[in-house]
Amino acid sequence: MTRTDQQAEEFRDPQNADANWWLLNFYVELPFYLPYLHGAKYNVEFAGESWRAPVPDGLPSPPHVLLQVIQQLGPPPADPSRAMQATLQNVLHRRGHPDIRDVFDGDLQTTPPPLHIVSIVEAVTPKVMTESEVAAGLPHHPETYLNRCIAALNTWIRSTIVVTGEHVVRTVARENLPMFLAFFHQSPGDGTLVSFDMLRANENPATSSNQVATPLAVERVEKVASSLDETHLIFKAAELRVTALRLAAIEGRPDLAVILLNTAFELLVFGLARVLLVDEGATTDDIERQLGGRRLRARDVCYRFLQGRIGGQWDATQTSSPFGAVSERLVELRNRVAHRGVDVSDRQAQAAFEGYISFTGFVTRQVHARRRTYPRTFMDLTNAFRLPPDITVGENFSNLAWAIVENTPRYWLPADARQQSAGPPARVSATAGEFSPTTPRQTVTAWANSDRFFVRLISRPSSPDARRDP
Repeated sequence: MTRTDQQAEEFRDPQNADANWWLLNFYVELPFYLPYLHGAKYNVEFAGESWRAPVPDGLPSPPHVLLQVIQQLGPPPADPSRAMQATLQNVLHRRGHPDIRDVFDGDLQTTPPPLHIVSIVEAVTPKVMTESEVAAGLPHHPETYLNRCIAALNTWIRSTIVVTGEHVVRTVARENLPMFLAFFHQSPGDGTLVSFDMLRANENPATSSNQVATPLAVERVEKVASSLDETHLIFKAAELRVTALRLAAIEGRPDLAVILLNTAFELLVFGLARVLLVDEGATTDDIERQLGGRRLRARDVCYRFLQGRIGGQWDATQTSSPFGAVSERLVELRNRVAHRGVDVSDRQAQAAFEGYISFTGFVTRQVHARRRTYPRTFMDLTNAFRLPPDITVGENFSNLAWAIVENTPRYWLPADARQQSAGPPARVSATAGEFSPTTPRQTVTAWANSDRFFVRLISRPSSPDARRDP
């Protein structure tokens, strides 16, 4: 049985032969207040779409989602939070003056709590695939129908943002919703809810993930924080990629993610060109004359400054190559979004990210093969992206890299750049934190010697006075 067949089997209709075209009712708790009265409704019909199966008499033909707002009163979150109160209490008990030592010992809520409204949206859609969902290879599974409902909800929310200009209201994605969502099967005839189930909407941990940074990560972050400034284009490109990923996965805005990711791509290309010239001994005036004085497209920079220096396939029409893939999946898509306002699907955004990562790996491999000629460029790429993971260097290159940094701490800039003598924008020193005294010694040793940036360390009590690792 295939994965899709298994999902369909597990997602079978309730045992009621008289009902067909079951409805699915999803209940989505929003992470913000939606400014509508309780019971407000909004029906989204997807124009140009069609159902995969014939439509029974009496049921609406266009694919649709019916949305309804449910405003629920609830207790407001503690302010300060319980964790903050406990922290301040502990700090004051250790170091506080006697006059303020008991500030956080009592009940801080001396007045009636303010009104707190939780916005929940009921989203109802038929349990039938559309032609486009089938063509996209989506499975007959609750996730497919939830994504349809979220698309409809975001249509409502984006329209509200345009009309009201309210910046607190924002689009949603599965990743910023509660981890588990409730849904029902509803009989299309009389609206009776006949079965209940839970759907795991995302991989966010229900509580803390207990994932901790290793000493290696702390050391790397410390070095990066002490070197980042407005001149470090390749590092900016790496940061913007993560920001774009958050826009797509957390904020539910794949269109904005594509625009920002294209900016990251352009910064990467221009940053590469600059560092390649630095490796060739160019001065600040040389670089500004070649790159700063005229309007260049990222593609022009690739052809004029990258292609001849690092080699490889640079034909944008060859979509099987990394440069062709990023040109088609990201650059051309960004142009359609920026100039024509086209919508971007989650799959298109994912393909754009894959194209960006593929291009990053491609240029890193090409520069790696010429790392003796372009050591600064290779250092910058590997420091910023750590891709591809199988690329390694020997002791000789490591010694060369250290020598470069000692002579020019901002190795990505020419030796005559005025920033070389300005000192770092911030001086950072850091520690990796401390474990509980009950943490097993072997766990601490493994963490301290790990070559990864993050490790998961879970300790559960096996007895009242002992702990173990699973």
